[in-house]
Amino acid sequence: MSNKQVADAEALMKEAKKISTRGLFNLSPDYDAAASKYEKAGTLFKVGRKPDQAVICFRLAGDNFLRTNSDYLAGKNYEQAANTLKDEKKIIEAIPDYELAGKTYLEGGKPDRCAEAWVKCAKLLEKEGPAYKDKCISLYERAIEVVTNDDKDHLATDTYRAFNAYLVREKYFREAIDNIKKQITSYRKLKQDSNLHKAYLSVIILHLALSDWAEADNCQHTFLEKTPDYGSTDEQYIASGLLNAFEKLDQKQLDEVLNNNKLKYLESEVAKLVKKLKISGSVAPTKTTTQTTKSQQKTAQKAALLGDSDDEEEEEPEPEPEQPNQEDEPDAFDPYDLT
Repeated sequence: MSNKQVADAEALMKEAKKISTRGLFNLSPDYDAAASKYEKAGTLFKVGRKPDQAVICFRLAGDNFLRTNSDYLAGKNYEQAANTLKDEKKIIEAIPDYELAGKTYLEGGKPDRCAEAWVKCAKLLEKEGPAYKDKCISLYERAIEVVTNDDKDHLATDTYRAFNAYLVREKYFREAIDNIKKQITSYRKLKQDSNLHKAYLSVIILHLALSDWAEADNCQHTFLEKTPDYGSTDEQYIASGLLNAFEKLDQKQLDEVLNNNKLKYLESEVAKLVKKLKISGSVAPTKTTTQTTKSQQKTAQKAALLGDSDDEEEEEPEPEPEQPNQEDEPDAFDPYDLT
């Protein structure tokens, strides 16, 4: 059966080439008919287990559909070529075809199909290792851009989440924060308050995973200012609990917060990440606000007791021969004094 399919495919391929080639007896090539024949030949080659020939035919079908301004059909065939290579585990070879498919869909007025093709390619590249990190990130970002630029933010939801999952799983936390901030903009436009509040909490979790308590705290204040309703949500309550636990270096309080059932409703990789948060005693959080910390208070008290400035220390002290030469006693250990 496969031999017949291959033979039929070869015959179609010859016919397609003949009618699409300009010559003395063919002054008006029929690109549309040729494209259809190449497409059918590609399908037969694929079924007949001749993937290399199938890829060639799908690409030629795409080229001929482009000549007739059938961008959508061209995109479908380029994507078929990419899918055939994917089935043969030739992921790297498939990248240009997926990219071309997306570009052609976009030119044909189908930004959603463009995004799907690029996301499909990005997901395949995730498994190819760090060497393809930049390409993977670029595909995700471009996929999001084409639908959001077309005011179709609702079509970007799944892409945002797929991108977040990749970035968090690979521990690219700063890139994940940048992506979620764009996601927040879309949620505001769509008035999806529930998703917006979860995104707020996710940003704070990622900053804490980076041991950046100060920025997490700043984000919390910013979110409360921009979205007053956030203050009465479960997500805000959890975020405050996390921030308090890290500020006080209180692992017990952190464990209590992590038992909150609402955390499981975050995006899957963020929900996994938050459960791994641990407080490290070696890194104390620092506030960026103007409030005086305990450490600063202790430092000020010590300076007041010593009473001398740096300039005064440089002056020659008056000799006091009658005073015995005593070594300064060390200050008593203060757990809040980090100076």
